[in-house]
Amino acid sequence: MATDQDVTGSLSDIAPTALGTGAGDIGSASGLGEGSGSGSGSASFFGVEATGSRFVYIVDVSGSMSIGGKLEALQRELVKSLEGLLESADFLVVPYSSSAGALDGRLAWIDADERGKRFARRGVSKFTSGGGTNPSPAFQLAFAMRPPPDAIYFMTDGEFDDEVVSEVASLNAEYKVPIHCIALVSRESELRLRRIASQSGGTYTYIPAPAGTP
Repeated sequence: MATDQDVTGSLSDIAPTALGTGAGDIGSASGLGEGSGSGSGSASFFGVEATGSRFVYIVDVSGSMSIGGKLEALQRELVKSLEGLLESADFLVVPYSSSAGALDGRLAWIDADERGKRFARRGVSKFTSGGGTNPSPAFQLAFAMRPPPDAIYFMTDGEFDDEVVSEVASLNAEYKVPIHCIALVSRESELRLRRIASQSGGTYTYIPAPAGTP
């Protein structure tokens, strides 16, 4: 059963983290490794814990993320999470709006060494918001990864189609990857997020806006 964390804090509680691009040039994608991480580890994103060594971050960059500092909060928390990964871990970042694509087009496991983290900082710093909220293509990319992820973070601030729930369940039928669902400020898709979390053995967490935010 899913763990209901409900409220872990608010945007005002999230500590800023630098989005610096790091020194040097990442060069070609071939230098980023091909997912050589092994062993068990953990990750934390918006205070939500996950275990494993391969983590996918499916994150909402739709137009509504431009309101109330949500995009900036996402960038800070994502960088902080990636920086905290063990070097033996692998990760994939999939921003989505009306469509989805891996960070800077890199659809492969990225080693969580300094080179991989520098690549991620650069990509995350370029996030812009726009478009609608359709996480389906992002989940398709996540479940196409080989080897499959040990855990998936799924963050949204808006409403998405109810059909996504059954689609995710079908994609996850073989692997049973825990999906940790995070509702940022908006509860519009709370019931859908709870169902995805419950069906996958993941968690649901709601992050409210700070007091006084329009």
